[in-house]
Amino acid sequence: MNNPDDMKILKEIYSQFGIVMEDNKQQQQSQENNASFEDLQGLIAARKGELTQDQINRLFNTISKTGKGYTTSLLDILINKKKLGKEQAWIIAGYADKHHFEDKVIASINDSSNKFTALGTNGNLVTKLVELTSIDSRHITALVNLITGSGQKGVGRGELAVVSLLHDTESAKKGDVQTETAVIEFKAIKAILANSSKVSRGISVDQILDKIAKTLNIPQQQLAAFKTGTNAKGEKWWTDKLINYTQDPKQIQQVLNKLYNNTIKIVDTDAATASALRVKIAKELAKDYIKNQPHPIFFLSTDNNYNIFYTEQEVEDAIGVNLEIKSFSDLLPRITYTGKVTEK
Repeated sequence: MNNPDDMKILKEIYSQFGIVMEDNKQQQQSQENNASFEDLQGLIAARKGELTQDQINRLFNTISKTGKGYTTSLLDILINKKKLGKEQAWIIAGYADKHHFEDKVIASINDSSNKFTALGTNGNLVTKLVELTSIDSRHITALVNLITGSGQKGVGRGELAVVSLLHDTESAKKGDVQTETAVIEFKAIKAILANSSKVSRGISVDQILDKIAKTLNIPQQQLAAFKTGTNAKGEKWWTDKLINYTQDPKQIQQVLNKLYNNTIKIVDTDAATASALRVKIAKELAKDYIKNQPHPIFFLSTDNNYNIFYTEQEVEDAIGVNLEIKSFSDLLPRITYTGKVTEK
């Protein structure tokens, strides 16, 4: 069988029965190893009507494994450049690997035009990040809604997405987001804008009402009526109880001095309604908070709309308008951004 013509005839016979000779295998493997991406695309396009689901699954799994290189690179970037914890970095990189968009995350991080300032002052965070990164909105939404950890080490809604996808952002040491020029404080629903060292947190409504009753010398026979019942929304807020009992600004100021250690001053119009009183308290607490921690504040609504407040005055003007007081069961109003931009 050393005659080339004989070998040629034998190969033709073998090929009719689907048998590939060893030297042919090596030649095929060599050709396969030199295949280009365009060759692969053309082959898939030509054979797509013949491929079984099992073959499609195997091909998909084979190609998807190449994402490990991206995942390793992305992990390194998220941990070392973005200053995320290992758990947080794995969550982002793992999710991106599973859905095959690690390359887009890396490309967005490397794009110097994708800075925090590209977000502007307000908009929809999902829409804006899709526009900047070209990542599918389903995946951006998932990243925006990720929450990890708790307390100062926790990362709230929106933070992981902004840290992981923008060029000039990283995780700050005590939470929130560090940019080239500032620390951006993120606030989601029922946020607190108050200096915790000056205001008691977690005090119950009944304890507050006891203090009010003692300050105003409410007669014993009126105490039961003063301390029971709820407002129109079914909520037991002490501000409603106080205004229902008295609208005298002097008496209300006495109570506030006792509860807030003489830090909140009101005028007559602030005592007109319970709502007006809550707004006044919230504004005064927020002003004091911002003076002590002068960071831009990124408020994110439940529908992923955001507004970034850069000054004390901007926050003060927004409270009671598009920064709503959603809860006031203790001494600290819980504030939520409505998703509507304040008109100036």
